Amino acid sequence: MSDDAEAPGFARDGNRLALHGALTTERIGDLWNPLLKAARGVAVVDLSRVSALDTSGAALVLAAGGEAARLEGAGQGVSAVLERARDALAAPRPRP
Repeated sequence: MSDDAEAPGFARDGNRLALHGALTTERIGDLWNPLLKAARGVAVVDLSRVSALDTSGAALVLAAGGEAARLEGAGQGVSAVLERARDALAAPRPRP
């Protein structure tokens, strides 16, 4: 990952949670718990300023959005990763 990727972060404004930066494995460890706490009760998760997303970031976004929140503003690449993550979570689990 390049060092010039934007640091991840978030801001809550009422019932809207805006995420920004590179939501990737290397960058989200310290963000996970505070973001999930801030996301409680939000109606909208704004992804318009997310610059990069991997499967770890997708898991965080989906956890933050919960069952009720709408995900808005995702670019094509971010949307594609989120769709793959949702599909993987919905798939039947393999038998042991």
